[in-house]
Amino acid sequence: YGGGLVLDANEVDADDPAAPAIGERQGPSFRDLQLTNAQILALNATPQVVVAAPGAGRAVIVDRLYLRLEAGAAYTEVGGQDTVLEYADGTDILTIDGTGFFTDAGVQLRSFTSGALGDAIAGQTPVANSAVRLFKTVAEFGGGAAARTLSVRVYYHIVDTGAFE
Repeated sequence: YGGGLVLDANEVDADDPAAPAIGERQGPSFRDLQLTNAQILALNATPQVVVAAPGAGRAVIVDRLYLRLEAGAAYTEVGGQDTVLEYADGTDILTIDGTGFFTDAGVQLRSFTSGALGDAIAGQTPVANSAVRLFKTVAEFGGGAAARTLSVRVYYHIVDTGAFE
């Protein structure tokens, strides 16, 4: 896992100048990243960008999100706050209930999809030229362990925000 965009052979990087026009693309792109314990503990003060802003006249639509939290010392929550996947302007895409995920010491897996499998991603209101990020609402987690990591995989589409041609 790395911090960069990871593409299968049939996928197109939205920032590649040689990429076909948006309407010609097939299938979603995806990005993998891995957050360290320090990054997890600082998600309120320092949200982590999952998908970069796509540029003027474009928006990110999230199709699926997979999370895997390594086993380790459980995190503690203050006031039962959640972690959200959101656009950089604060518009929520989905809420990740931290109770039983971040607050459990065992390996945790979660799947969020726009279909009938896993926890549903509700209808999104795309925000033009906005990054998608993980953000901890209210306050930071407590606890955790230096070796604990969170693996994130997000599948997404880049769409035009103007009229269809």
